Amino acid sequence: MARRPKRKKKTYFDSYDYSSLKRTIAPCSHFGSCGGCSLQDIEYSSQLVLKKDYLKDLFNQEVDVFPATEQLAYRNRMDFVYAYGDLGMRKKGDFRTVIPLTTCLLFPEPCQEVFVELKKLLSEHSIESYDFIEHSGFLRYIVFRHAPSTGELMLVFTSTTPSKDQEKALKEVFDILKEKVTSLYWLINDSITDISVPIVEPFLCLGKTHITEKIGDVSLLVSPFSFFQANTQMASLVFEKIKEQVTGETVDLCCGVGTIGLLVADNAKSVLGIEEVADAIVLANENKKLNKKENVLFFTSSMKHILDFTPLHVDTLIVDPPRAGLEKKVVKRILELAPEKIIYMSCNPKTQKSDLDLIAESEAYDVDSLEAFDMFPQTSHLETLLVLKRR
Repeated sequence: MARRPKRKKKTYFDSYDYSSLKRTIAPCSHFGSCGGCSLQDIEYSSQLVLKKDYLKDLFNQEVDVFPATEQLAYRNRMDFVYAYGDLGMRKKGDFRTVIPLTTCLLFPEPCQEVFVELKKLLSEHSIESYDFIEHSGFLRYIVFRHAPSTGELMLVFTSTTPSKDQEKALKEVFDILKEKVTSLYWLINDSITDISVPIVEPFLCLGKTHITEKIGDVSLLVSPFSFFQANTQMASLVFEKIKEQVTGETVDLCCGVGTIGLLVADNAKSVLGIEEVADAIVLANENKKLNKKENVLFFTSSMKHILDFTPLHVDTLIVDPPRAGLEKKVVKRILELAPEKIIYMSCNPKTQKSDLDLIAESEAYDVDSLEAFDMFPQTSHLETLLVLKRR
């Protein structure tokens, strides 16, 4: 018997009454088919209304949403798929179909120019694309990483193992791009796992090992594998809000490459950063040396083992988990740690609300503030910042 496909669960945004919102003409010709944006045909003021309504429904309270500083050209990273002869994005609602793009308006102009040239070069040099249904072919993904503060650009190519002719052709493309990129990596992924930046040995083909981003007075090295907020300008605003709340002995859980910990270090007595991805901690320690922050320490560990590393008394706990949020065991450990203040940054308000409900069951914390930041205009996504204080 054939297995019935899983039905996608309806979200708040699927059932929302959009007739109450002001419409506009979407600026991008790919809108409606490309899966990258969903709200370009709604005026920006109405996009904010939609997101405020969502948060009110979720948290049962009014939540201020800080508008984006830029409504387009704000992303510092884009992952483009190269399949069936087209370089572009997945089709909305259809993961197996690729929409060929001529440009992407969420990307800064210099990156758009490189994208257009790259698309032309792939065609001119007959670079074979990948077939995600048959699991055959050559070049799979091209990831752009851009540092707005320095203008540096990294390209990350992911392909299957090349033949001699394929390697020669792609290196010819690299050679033409060398004046326009700061760093260029090539990753080999022969598995059927569909991921734009697989965790494999990276081959540096051109330029520097890292690009450098700067937020406030902190410089940050970015590698092919680094997690970094996609909207640098709005992230800077959120980080400044976090810094204002930090005092005393501070723990930065899910610290990544050390971004938040290094930015708040001047307001803290000490900062202990914990991250389960070892490569991220390596880069976090490089960033620590680069910024000469002596009161910061970084460790590789699971979130569940937070009590094994932290001081007996914690004044401030910062947590910025993945979209899945915190596990119940992690919430339990945080409650055992009993920090004076919990600062919870989230890219998924729904899982943040679930974690908040678990914390509320302890009756140990009160909500001090809840704010949202429109980190992703033209989409339904946003970032929330929750501050809890111990009773």
